[in-house]
Amino acid sequence: MRKHQTKFFYLFIGLGLLFSCSKESGEDIANQHVSIVTYLTANKLAYQEIGDIYKVVKIAGYGYEPKSGDTVTFNYTVYEYNDTRNLVITSNVLDTLVKHGFDTEIYKPGPTKMVLGEGNFLSGISQGLLSMHAGEVCDIFMTSNLGYGDQQRGPVAGNTMLRARMQIISVNGSSIISEKQKIAEYIANNTITISPKDEGYYFIQDIVGVGSMALVGDTTYVSYVCKTLAGDVVEEVVTSDSLNFIVGGGKAPVVGLDLAVRLMASGATATVIMPSYLAYGKDGKNNSLILPYETLIYDVNLNKIKTKK
Repeated sequence: MRKHQTKFFYLFIGLGLLFSCSKESGEDIANQHVSIVTYLTANKLAYQEIGDIYKVVKIAGYGYEPKSGDTVTFNYTVYEYNDTRNLVITSNVLDTLVKHGFDTEIYKPGPTKMVLGEGNFLSGISQGLLSMHAGEVCDIFMTSNLGYGDQQRGPVAGNTMLRARMQIISVNGSSIISEKQKIAEYIANNTITISPKDEGYYFIQDIVGVGSMALVGDTTYVSYVCKTLAGDVVEEVVTSDSLNFIVGGGKAPVVGLDLAVRLMASGATATVIMPSYLAYGKDGKNNSLILPYETLIYDVNLNKIKTKK
């Protein structure tokens, strides 16, 4: 894919994370899964196994998660899964293309826009996007059947396992548009004049509290009442010591609560308006009280902070 390579190859692989039919055996793919896990473990990479892919988060994102039918705009760069030299197979990132000697007159850089579930994109890329949030940067490791398959593709040998560095820039779909409209109406109807935080939630301080705000690594003890925009109570934690979690530890009931307590001191209370992507997301909660794409309001009490030692 360098300047001396043929225009045919640019057109073949450059336009596409194009789908490739694959004939690898089940045993071959099982062995590839073992190889990927061995690599991740040996390099002490914290990973999530999601379906048939392996995800390593590089930068957390707090935006919407896409679903099939949503329009996703994203950047990508693809490497061999264990290539420590970081030799690029394909990318849509200008700086990466220039650095690695790609001919940008043939290979047109810029974010890729796709409707999930449509088009002949690599299955591993599509699965990776479905596991991500807008703003997130991650590495997606995939077996060859989710990549270019068992055939030689230019410099890419058959049966090559891949690593895709991906970033979702934006997500849009009918459910997202509807939720945003409901939030805007609620904010206007209730004369809320504060701006949302960078992550998209509204934080309204009621009681300031005493001392320093909770920091990552601190243990927080909270109680709360959770309501829908219509005012229906859907969750309650009413005793002062029944719920505790370490800030930034990934164990808060919802990520929005983890973010909110970082703005609170011991004894503080606040009202937090959370878009669904900071709460129960595109799936909702199984008790059917919290629907997919349900914006929630948390009346939060931070009862106590146990400082990290």
